[in-house]
Amino acid sequence: FFKNNIINENFLKKKISKKDLKKIYKNITALHNYLSNFLSIKLNKIHSENNSKTYWGILIDSWLMYYIQIFYHKWIEVEKLMQCNFKSKINLYYNSKLNPPINFDNFFYLMSNENQNSILYSEIIKRKKKISINKNIKIQIKFENLNKNFTQPLPLILKILSFLNFKKKIVFIDTYFSIKKIFLSFIKIGILPNFVDCHDQTYNFKNRQVWSDVRNTMCKDIKIKSNFESFLIDNIKNYFPLSYLENYKKIKKKTQKEFNYNPNFIVSSVNHIHNDFKKFWIAESIKKKTKFVTMQHGGGMGSSLFNSGEYLDIKNSNKYLSWGWKDNAKVLPNFMTLKRSNNRSGKKILLVLYGFPKYANKILPNLDQDPNITFFKRQMCFLKKIDKNIYKELIVRVPQFLHLKKFYKDEIKKISRE
Repeated sequence: FFKNNIINENFLKKKISKKDLKKIYKNITALHNYLSNFLSIKLNKIHSENNSKTYWGILIDSWLMYYIQIFYHKWIEVEKLMQCNFKSKINLYYNSKLNPPINFDNFFYLMSNENQNSILYSEIIKRKKKISINKNIKIQIKFENLNKNFTQPLPLILKILSFLNFKKKIVFIDTYFSIKKIFLSFIKIGILPNFVDCHDQTYNFKNRQVWSDVRNTMCKDIKIKSNFESFLIDNIKNYFPLSYLENYKKIKKKTQKEFNYNPNFIVSSVNHIHNDFKKFWIAESIKKKTKFVTMQHGGGMGSSLFNSGEYLDIKNSNKYLSWGWKDNAKVLPNFMTLKRSNNRSGKKILLVLYGFPKYANKILPNLDQDPNITFFKRQMCFLKKIDKNIYKELIVRVPQFLHLKKFYKDEIKKISRE
């Protein structure tokens, strides 16, 4: 979209004040709570269930929060574009059919797809009706069956010990701490912790029998207060994952068969956000009085102006284990200390460059919303001004996003030659 359309340079200079960002985030959380409650009631009716709001929150809240933020971010971008006296005719993109994502992960990676983002920008512009259109271009979206694992497979010894441990009082889905350290820490107090593999089995349910009638009517009673909300609600039918609707019964049944035990505690760092199969297990377990504990996993939690991940982790858990801060009754600080990693290079300074996805997936509290080329340039400017003697002692870690990796490496080589 941006590559094939001439964008006014003033668009890149548009900023959002801290006051406005706080107001935006407040509106997003209010909208999220309203839609989460509405969908919980609706899903209970659709599936003939009587599940709590917490149950449905564990399943759909992370998807819903990302969905709102992704759409709102693009809505703001188009509004800023229109404020720049944009006069050129613009190309719009469309696809005659959009298949709903299989699960949360599939939705997340769909929203990083170049063609999908071009379509979404185009849909917003059509809603605005204030920009001249050059032509409409049909593009295809390859529905990638992306099964991503953010965590390493369990070591064989832990699989065996977990299998032999029939009590299963505490089960870790994933953790940013050393598995070995957690294991030894609990052994000291006479508890054998369990660990489970994090493969998301919802990918095995590739049901393409989309419930079109249900999707078209499930949000008809939602109260709409703005043009953005109208656009957001209209698109839920296209982006609501199959795992919460068409495949719900199958996944629930598979989860109950796979996890035929009821632990006292389930602990998770990130899999409760993106792994739908584990989310089903957590949701089913809390119905049987299992306590759900979430752990901090970075991202400015506890220190930034606001953080949607922190908000959801605390909202749907019994306890939240932080790295040292406490601003809520559910938060337990200083759960474990992190050990500094070994530095084999002999150099003394580590500089971790900031990275972000090509297409923003959340509203951030910094004044320069990412992705932003200005932020690239500032980091490179900082590197250029570092004293040569210090520069020799420096290790630079570049972000792992493919669109940034090459850029940073090329820029760092230029600076090194200079």
